[in-house]
Amino acid sequence: MHIPFFRKNSKTEKNDLKAQSLANAQKALGFKRNSSTHKENDRNNKVTKDEDGVDLHKYTTIKKDHIIFGKQSTNLQKKSHRSSNKLQNVLDRESSKVDNNFIKKYQKSCTGKGASNREKFVKRKNLLRKSITILIIILSPFLLAAFIYFAIQTVLQIRDNDNTDNLITGQVYGFADIPVYPGSSFIFENYEDSTEVKEFISAGYSIYRLSPGTVWTDVENFYNEQLQQLGWEQVKDVPRSDNSMKYGKYFVKEGIGLRIYTEIDDIVFQRVSETDAREGLKRVVDAENTRKQAIKQNSTVSLLPDYPWRLEMPGSYVVTYTSSNVSTIQKAKITMIGDTENFVEIIPFITYDGRLYDEHLFDYTSQNNISIVNSQTYLFSDLIGLKAQLKSEDDKNMVAYVINSPRDNVVFIFYGPADANSIMDFLVENIVPMNINR
Repeated sequence: MHIPFFRKNSKTEKNDLKAQSLANAQKALGFKRNSSTHKENDRNNKVTKDEDGVDLHKYTTIKKDHIIFGKQSTNLQKKSHRSSNKLQNVLDRESSKVDNNFIKKYQKSCTGKGASNREKFVKRKNLLRKSITILIIILSPFLLAAFIYFAIQTVLQIRDNDNTDNLITGQVYGFADIPVYPGSSFIFENYEDSTEVKEFISAGYSIYRLSPGTVWTDVENFYNEQLQQLGWEQVKDVPRSDNSMKYGKYFVKEGIGLRIYTEIDDIVFQRVSETDAREGLKRVVDAENTRKQAIKQNSTVSLLPDYPWRLEMPGSYVVTYTSSNVSTIQKAKITMIGDTENFVEIIPFITYDGRLYDEHLFDYTSQNNISIVNSQTYLFSDLIGLKAQLKSEDDKNMVAYVINSPRDNVVFIFYGPADANSIMDFLVENIVPMNINR
């Protein structure tokens, strides 16, 4: 390439070659230069000087194809910019159409027009739920009344079934036709085959332990109803305050008498004659009162007034008291004037805890190095106790009675020699518990 009016040197040729190479590269890239590249190249090519500082463009005639290239490059950039703006406008218009269509469809669905199946299903479901709720509110009083009715009927049926089971399978041990009170248990359970229990049952007695919290009036109502259904007739109801007869409820059936009464937490069943049942065992009470009156005429000694037992003794008896391990009840020892061998100890041993008397007797003998020979059930008037033959540490024959005091609920042990012990015989026949306030 020749430039008129100016001789090109080697540096000028190099610059021309660089410019030509740059133009060819831009053309090969499809004229996709950005505006920042144009500006930077323009700044770089705006002034081109030789080594002497002379501006080459000032004295150079630029060929036509260079001018065309520059115009084309500028036009392409403008055209590309207009195309992109046009495309963006088209996209904006289409997007606006989509938004408008969506809004129209949504408005139609809200007004119910053109609603989908899903929307209809949800509406039906909500309507059904509201209908069920209203129906439940309306019927709730009737449902509650029905529930209470069936609950009461179920409870009554369970009670009837329990009573039926008691009548069929729950008979008092030793009394074939007397039902067991629900929740009570035979006091000598697991000892039915022992000789002592058999003798006790043969004497016409049976005892059942009531469950804790049982009210005696409930027991009375139960037997009033059940025994009447079984053909028993109630002939007497003696309160505890009546001293002319024995306390308890009396029934008769086919010439047989039955007495039912309570001591502490026990139900006592006693078989008596029909005459004794109708008279409330008045015959027995009269005999006891006659004997006590005869003793009382010649006695000047008795137990302390606050003692849980009452015993009137002849004037030849001496009573001494010492402390015990149970509450404030004292231990009493009865002797005869001038007799050091014959004695009886009334020992408050332990607060009653529901165990058998044999177990309490075993505890007492173990603590005092005493051996048990045998034991058997014993009846103190209306109280059930235990009698035992013992051997003392020095191999003497001893006797002991185990009994519970109704007033204080304390297990007492009456202990003394067994050989010709007139004091022990007198005590067993005449000692009685103090009255109980119920």
